[in-house]
Amino acid sequence: MFLAKNRYEILNPLGNGAFGVVFLARDQNGKYYAVKRQLKKSNKLSREIRILLDLKQCWNVVPLVELFYSKEVKGGVI
Repeated sequence: MFLAKNRYEILNPLGNGAFGVVFLARDQNGKYYAVKRQLKKSNKLSREIRILLDLKQCWNVVPLVELFYSKEVKGGVI
């Protein structure tokens, strides 16, 4: 399964929680990422995303690399 115009290949689930599911993904260059799938409940950014955007330059916070929205894939998880 691929995301964001085939830039990320979803490899396997890493974990889940109350607000989303985290997957291991690989980009076209072979670099690995953790991809979090969250349900979008409104047109507002979630509190977590706003905080991550504000803390972009902090060395001790996992950086938000990219944010995108996609439509639900019928029969899939993303």
